[in-house]
Order: sequence, then C-alpha cells, then structure tokens
Amino acid sequence: MPLRRTILTLTTAAIVSLGLPVAAASAAPAAGAPAAAVAAADDAAQAASPNITWRTCAGQTTTWVLILEYRLRVGGLNAWCFGYTGTWHFPTTGTLDYTYHFCAGNNRGSITVTYWPAGTRRTFSFGPGTQLAWATSSPPVSLVSLTITGWSGSNTCRG
Repeated sequence: MPLRRTILTLTTAAIVSLGLPVAAASAAPAAGAPAAAVAAADDAAQAASPNITWRTCAGQTTTWVLILEYRLRVGGLNAWCFGYTGTWHFPTTGTLDYTYHFCAGNNRGSITVTYWPAGTRRTFSFGPGTQLAWATSSPPVSLVSLTITGWSGSNTCRG
C-alpha cells in the first residue's frame, strides 16, 4: 500500500506540474487520455467522481463539454473536453489560467466558476447546445467544478 500511495503521489505531482487536470479512475476513459491523468489519486484534493473523464480536444468537433482556457504563465490555448457523468473539481492553486469559453455539446449539468480578484463564485446550469463566454480581461474567470448529469441529442462543439 505505501508503494501504491507513493506512485500515486508522484503521478499527481507530475500532472499538476504539467498543468493538466487531475482525474480519478474512470469506468470509461476517453480515447487518447494520458494514463497518468486517469490514475486514482486518493490523497489528491482535486478529483473526479465516477464516471466523468477528460481529454484534450484542440481542433476537434465533439459532443463532449468543451472548455477553452488560456495559460497565463506559459501562454497558449488549452481546449479541454469532458464527458460521461459525474463531477470534476479543478485545481484551485498553482494555476494562473483563465477561462473564456464554454460549450455544452450534447450534455446537461452545471459549471461553477470564480471571478477574480473578488473571489465571487457563480454556478451556471447548462443543457445541450448551451454556450457561455466570459471576457478575457477584467475580471478573469477561473474554473471551480463541472458536473455532467446526462446527455441527449447531437449538439457539438468545435475545439
């Protein structure tokens, strides 16, 4: 057990240092998702509840939830896709990313964000086809959590 915990801790540290979201094991991992990203992280503060999962989705058309972020430290756009059902908790420390676009694809659920610098949280409900956009300037918006409760239809997003 101590070896497993050490491996999970090192895997989680590597994921966080690369700026990737941390996920718990999924019953149905997305194709192409790094194995380390779907490793169980029982000591990690951020985790996903089964069966939500993620993948990168830049340049793809998908029915999954699509979230576009901009990395302030490194620069550049990240396109994250989330699918299946459950709740994903995003890292709350160590990132300077801000979110500027959300597309629900064919999913329904809710997303919680924080507006900075005030730290005000707001939760948005969404259904298939919902799109949200936040200004990329003041105040920046960062992700707190994403809950997907189900899906229907064929609405898509473009990463």
